[in-house]
Amino acid sequence: MEVGTHVLATPGAGGYAQYICVPAATVVPLPPGVSAVQAAALVGHGLTAALTLRNAARLAPGESVLVEAAAGGLGSFAVQLAKLYGAGKVIAAASTPEKRAIAERLGADASVDYTAPGWAEKVRELTDGRGVDVVLETAGGESVGQALSAMAPFGRMIFIGQSSGKTALIDPWQLTVPNHTITSFYIGAYLAFPEMIMSTLTEIIGYIMAGKLSLQVGTVLPLSQAAEAHSLLEGRKTTGKVVLQPWATS
Repeated sequence: MEVGTHVLATPGAGGYAQYICVPAATVVPLPPGVSAVQAAALVGHGLTAALTLRNAARLAPGESVLVEAAAGGLGSFAVQLAKLYGAGKVIAAASTPEKRAIAERLGADASVDYTAPGWAEKVRELTDGRGVDVVLETAGGESVGQALSAMAPFGRMIFIGQSSGKTALIDPWQLTVPNHTITSFYIGAYLAFPEMIMSTLTEIIGYIMAGKLSLQVGTVLPLSQAAEAHSLLEGRKTTGKVVLQPWATS
């Protein structure tokens, strides 16, 4: 790879910087024409959504999917890609009517307020009592138990994060009778497979160029305002991807 090539790296820690050293094996060249801001949304959350649905969830055509934080950077990709990958029904979970409306505009078949008590019952109603086949779990805490009760027999929960900052305790016996599976996803490990990364990126960019996938960049701030970015995220005041630019001054 030549010096000056625009690349992506997921360091895991220390990324809030103008300069950082990362192992060469974890560096992936960016496709031509993709800006740094676009790449932050496309590569980070777009890749995560695609690889989660395809590899971790093993989504099959016709299956139903519940996407938490569906108007956020990851969720907005997941809603759209789930439909493109053949999901039968995509249910968006979001905390405000405005965010649920955004998710439905992006292609979600229905939406629920996952901050409301008993929201899992609403998910079951939307699936004729069966529950969803796949849950993309991003909130953590109390939402985990609710999401488990909203899953269909042989359902799979993919644990991607815990934006609530709270963990969850799960009784393994709760998984036994319905044959539920809980697994997790971390994109850093996938960077060891550059061919998979590039082929998935090519697919996603193809969808964007064809007008089948909308890139949702919500907030762009300079690195000096990282605290403000976190405040917006913690206050659930954002939609789309939040991007920090290391060299920007305002």
